[in-house]
Amino acid sequence: MDSVIWSFLCKDVQSEIQSVVFYSNFSWAFGVFILPFFGFVFDRIVTFLKQNKGKEVFQNILKNKYFNLDFVIGFWLFLFYF
Repeated sequence: MDSVIWSFLCKDVQSEIQSVVFYSNFSWAFGVFILPFFGFVFDRIVTFLKQNKGKEVFQNILKNKYFNLDFVIGFWLFLFYF
């Protein structure tokens, strides 16, 4: 009986260490949450690059010109996933 419990615990500990187990168990989250997040970030980057205002970013941050933009979704998803 003890050997069965011990083998289960060893397998459980090994599965927690392997990152492949995490991705295989939570692969549904990749399509539902992670891909849309990357799409959101990619869309924001493309929009930013099309405006060609890369040099003005730091000055605009100091002037608080971004106070009305919505960074909440991207910020919390970034914190949650990374």
